[in-house]
Amino acid sequence: MIQLRVALLGDIALIGRYDRTRSGQVSERLRSVKSILDTCDEVVANLESPLTAKTTTTTCKGIHLRSDPANVETLRYLNVTAVNLANNHLHDYGFQGMRDTIAVLEKNGIRYFGINNGICFIENGGAGIALDGFCCYSSNGVNYGAKYGQIAVLSERNVERSLSAIGEKGFYGIVSAHFGDENIHYPRVDHISLFRRLSREYHFTLHGHHPHVIQGIERVNGSLLAYSLGNLIFDNVASMAIRNLHYEQTGENKESAIVILEVSAYGLAGCQTIPLNDVSSGIIPHDETVAGKLRLYSETLNVGLEECRSLRDKEVLDLQKRIVPKRDLRFLMNRLSYYYIGAYLNGRRNARTYRSLFHGSTGV
Repeated sequence: MIQLRVALLGDIALIGRYDRTRSGQVSERLRSVKSILDTCDEVVANLESPLTAKTTTTTCKGIHLRSDPANVETLRYLNVTAVNLANNHLHDYGFQGMRDTIAVLEKNGIRYFGINNGICFIENGGAGIALDGFCCYSSNGVNYGAKYGQIAVLSERNVERSLSAIGEKGFYGIVSAHFGDENIHYPRVDHISLFRRLSREYHFTLHGHHPHVIQGIERVNGSLLAYSLGNLIFDNVASMAIRNLHYEQTGENKESAIVILEVSAYGLAGCQTIPLNDVSSGIIPHDETVAGKLRLYSETLNVGLEECRSLRDKEVLDLQKRIVPKRDLRFLMNRLSYYYIGAYLNGRRNARTYRSLFHGSTGV
């Protein structure tokens, strides 16, 4: 029986030690991952850093991600065949940055999805997959409703419409969702409920990302729900717009997982999860510590929604105590800028829209 072997990856930002224009060690650091992905027919990732030479932007964000177009070679090296563009960094360098990214991907034969209402259909003999991407307002992006380069919005109606169209064509659906909260290991109850409801009617795989840490994986009614695969490729980032704003990776930001699907003409025939740890020498596969954490976070999905909510609330509060800076005069002066004020107002709008889409729930 013909099967497609499909690898799902976490967030990829081709920056820092993974920027080929700055480091000659990128391929070596990724060699063990390449050996895994070379066994796959299709490799799907979330591309966080637009591929553009543009270095200035008017997009109101605290952190802007970008990568030199030469770094597309890393995607080719890892056998990446398709990328999700429905995320909160696609428009960091405006519509030009997005257009540059699309041009680079098309030139290198890499499919993309999640914008302009496009579903990516891939067929190999009798086996076929369909990729669609969605960005949640919880990830606090920009230009969701843009006329050109429109980012697909995560909502029950939009995902259900996509899965219905995929099912009518007889393909197996993979929903790539950019959602949740950064550095939190527990999904929002809104999101758990949404995809569990959808699994009652459709068989699909959820390919989750954005939190930059791993979250649990569960099987529900024949669907595979992976809420966050963490960071496959990332590094420390500093703001180009706000003074003294920077984020350094923690050990947990260096933990991730690859999910490998075996898809036949009848749907999902099997799956494998490979835990990874990004250490000083490179990315190490089959890491037992990460595997143990992944099992723990997966098990917590079985304790009930209210307990999941409680675990998430506690982690959110603990994180806020650790990282929220002191709101003094220096803090305000560093952030008194076009970028910060615009980002603050955009964040308020996004929060309101999120609540309206999820029936008035705060998601917290």
